[in-house]
Amino acid sequence: PATYATLHGVIWSHLAARRLPAAWWEHESGPPLPVIDDVLEGLLAEPETFVRIDPKADPETGLYWLYDPRGAAGPLSDRIEVAILGELQRAEVIHELELEARLCAAFPGAQTPDRRLILSSLGSYASEDAPGQWHLRPEDSLPARQTDLSEVRRQLEGLGVRLGYEVRSTGFIEWVDPDGDVRFVFQVQDTAAIGEALAAGVAPPRVVVLPGGRAALVAEKERRDPRLRAWLAAGGRFVKFRHIRRLAGETTLQIDNFESRLGIDPPEHADPQLPLL
Repeated sequence: PATYATLHGVIWSHLAARRLPAAWWEHESGPPLPVIDDVLEGLLAEPETFVRIDPKADPETGLYWLYDPRGAAGPLSDRIEVAILGELQRAEVIHELELEARLCAAFPGAQTPDRRLILSSLGSYASEDAPGQWHLRPEDSLPARQTDLSEVRRQLEGLGVRLGYEVRSTGFIEWVDPDGDVRFVFQVQDTAAIGEALAAGVAPPRVVVLPGGRAALVAEKERRDPRLRAWLAAGGRFVKFRHIRRLAGETTLQIDNFESRLGIDPPEHADPQLPLL
């Protein structure tokens, strides 16, 4: 979702690059700027094309998004996260300024990432050896994370069977009750990517399971993207690998208390203690 100012800047930059406003002086009644502004406001007000998030009376407030987002690229924050991870995987040590230059070249114009998002992504995967010099943490190497993913998937499958569900394991892990209804969908991943979960919605209840090191990055994406805040408010959840391990080891876990136990370790908490049962 984008602000009015961002859309305005992108549109005028695109028109100016094609030298279109100059020609419009001869055909429009008055300067091109107010004419194009009026057209833009009219387009953004079309309810079957755009939706407005957190709107107020002024059309320049709130954020604009697509009424039908099918075909849109994934969230910019996800694409930047993946790009940073790729850079960390290719080099033993990466310099912050060099990384920023590469990102600015890969994401030009309005997509240029801000420093806060870059640092959140770096901190999610890497350690800073010296000021401005980062290296991928050993636990975030591809072999280590593949091992973690396999282990957590096995634990979720075993936990589902133990609680009396039928477990279906394809791309996701589904827990199905005796009536054939899917009670939980677990999306196990090693990144903080949110695009797939946002597109899927929250019915049936979806739980994104990820490493604890992604918590701060998820919080940053929640701050930036009102769609993620809405997804969480509607019942979507993020749960850490370590919490699934804890639940798998609980002998008193039952169907009736599983959902409440699942919410004990939200991503923004560093290391909560489980209450004694």
